[in-house]
Amino acid sequence: MDYLGRRPVAFRCEVDTPQERAFVVMCALDQAAMRIHPSIKTRLPGRSLAGGQMLAAMRAERTMTGAYAELSDKGFVLPKGLLMPGKDRTKGLEQSGVALAHQFSFLSFVPALRKNLRLRPMAPPPSQIYVSDDAAQKVGLAPIAEDREDLEFSVSARGHRAYLDTVLNAAVTDTRIENEVSALLDKGAGLVVLPELVTTSSAVVGLADTLRLAARTGHSVVLMGSGPSEERSKELDRPFNEAVVMTGAGEVLFRQRKLNAFNMAAPRMKQCVLPRADGHDDDSHMEDCATGYELVLCDILGLGRVMVLICEDLEQQTPGGDTALQAQPDWILSPVLDVGLAFGRWEYRRAVEIGRKTGSRVVVSCSATLEVRSLGKKNLTDTGPGAVRTGFCFDGSVEMRALHLETGGPASGHHMLVEWNPISWKKHKLVEEN
Repeated sequence: MDYLGRRPVAFRCEVDTPQERAFVVMCALDQAAMRIHPSIKTRLPGRSLAGGQMLAAMRAERTMTGAYAELSDKGFVLPKGLLMPGKDRTKGLEQSGVALAHQFSFLSFVPALRKNLRLRPMAPPPSQIYVSDDAAQKVGLAPIAEDREDLEFSVSARGHRAYLDTVLNAAVTDTRIENEVSALLDKGAGLVVLPELVTTSSAVVGLADTLRLAARTGHSVVLMGSGPSEERSKELDRPFNEAVVMTGAGEVLFRQRKLNAFNMAAPRMKQCVLPRADGHDDDSHMEDCATGYELVLCDILGLGRVMVLICEDLEQQTPGGDTALQAQPDWILSPVLDVGLAFGRWEYRRAVEIGRKTGSRVVVSCSATLEVRSLGKKNLTDTGPGAVRTGFCFDGSVEMRALHLETGGPASGHHMLVEWNPISWKKHKLVEEN
């Protein structure tokens, strides 16, 4: 405090102004925090290095609250992303010589959210969840809602606005979730990502029981996609669109609710042969759900920082896009309900826009039902092999390379396992048209 207050100190000091001295202290704290940064291998159980009382207290605080410190109504001090072991800790991604946040390699300040939204960091201990380096490079996806009748759509009108609701054929999708997730975990997936609106509360219970009974060795993370929550909004008397993230052993880690409802345009509804509310044939229809107020950042040892942005939350800059730029998640996982993920559509554009600035890995998982409907088919097996794109992967640390995952045709077991190797993916570039 004497140093920051420009009072006499017991060492030579050539830095004079309070601002400069504060920067020196921040740089020293950043370097000290290297010893407890999650990307450093000494964080593994039994290999931690003694770092003094301050670092021990910071690490304990993060285990309890998810952050090294919270500044009331201002934000959180977190380990700087990216957290996966082996990630470059230099400032090569940012290239800014003036932005204060870009001068540090191991600490970051993530501002609190605005507009009645809340950021919730969490860091479950390795004893609860840890993903090995090998498993973290294997990502599983499955459309779950494959056929025309797997999802039903109902419409209504209230207050001069049309609404669209999605209802699952749970007898089919619940079983499919258990089968496809189990198959992907058996193949070594450390991360499984399912689409939007394919999950029910019964599916969550059923998969958790199945995973506990399987008692697989190793750890993995399963994003079950999203579905209607059991809790209903008091204001709207509607459920939330809620994604569930659990461990491969069946323990729920967190739930992420959709923060921005989707508005489906009339041409898209006609393309997918969806009903329209009376008197609203040419109007867009709003997703009939309540929206959440909390965005979760979950730091998982071995897998890194995980952020879930459900469909429209990926498209909107607030709060997901803004928070991603500050928090630099290793993974942005986006369950969506859309037609096929054709090259150049909004999912691709947003992945490039966010990922190239943050170095994040972006995984988009989509069901097949809307594309099957738009193709005039009844079942996914009626389409041609590779006719429906239900997965998309992008790695922001490797310039302009992306992977589109295709399914369809008569084959059974429509799931995909990605060995994360972006150097082998197709490289894209901007081309000027005449």
